[in-house]
Amino acid sequence: MEKYYYRDGTEATKYKVFSNPDKPKSKIRYSYEDCWKCDGKGVIDHYRYHDQGICYKCHDQKVLKTRVWTKEQIEKLDEKQSIKLAEQEKEAREYRIANEERFKKEAEEKRLAEEKRLADLEAKFEKMEYVGTIGEKIELEVRIVFQRTFNGNYGMSTLYSMEDSNGNSLVYWQSGYGNFPRLEKKEENGDLLFWCPNYDPELKNEEQEKFLIKATVKDYKVYKKEGEPIIDLNDKSVDFGKVERKLLFKIKQTILARPKTIRAVGEQHWQNIGTWK
Repeated sequence: MEKYYYRDGTEATKYKVFSNPDKPKSKIRYSYEDCWKCDGKGVIDHYRYHDQGICYKCHDQKVLKTRVWTKEQIEKLDEKQSIKLAEQEKEAREYRIANEERFKKEAEEKRLAEEKRLADLEAKFEKMEYVGTIGEKIELEVRIVFQRTFNGNYGMSTLYSMEDSNGNSLVYWQSGYGNFPRLEKKEENGDLLFWCPNYDPELKNEEQEKFLIKATVKDYKVYKKEGEPIIDLNDKSVDFGKVERKLLFKIKQTILARPKTIRAVGEQHWQNIGTWK
């Protein structure tokens, strides 16, 4: 009697071998094997809370239908697979050799570009200056270059990142619903007017609307933003908690307290928001 084997070379002796009854002339043979998902139990114990833990792979049949081969067929399959793997390795090796110089050139160009970017970043950082001295009350023209609202455990906060005419960075955190940078005034007839600089994230920094503020310098801070870690993925000894990360930007920030908008720089359009009672 001819012996049949599973694809991994194990002899199919536990269950009977059969052919497809719809194709009696076919040489393909089938058998059963224990379901790999439930280990031949028909149920998965740690899923008993749902549908009694029935295995959806074998549907409580405990076995799966699978194809089996003769010894000669297994040897031919293994031979074809080894030839295919050898061809794939050969193609990969030829591709690597043919493109080795290009890979080296591209890597060197990336390295030089990154060194230039970091040098430019450091040069720009050195040119930046803190505004005023801590505790000093200052008055200067600014424009909003970034604005974002955060919802935290203690309520809502809004971050205003501003820039003065020299390109220096100023930051103000506003808690709750404050009026900054809104400016209000009451007319003699009781109308309440307001003006607020129009911050448009689609515009460049230098195109944002400028306005004059008065504030107190609270603190100085160096803000750095880092990106993905710089690591060799083939190095298994890497400590991921201590790896160097790509520096995206670094700026000097002047933290402001209690800023107050004085007036717009340029044309100022007041809007009526109702009558004061």
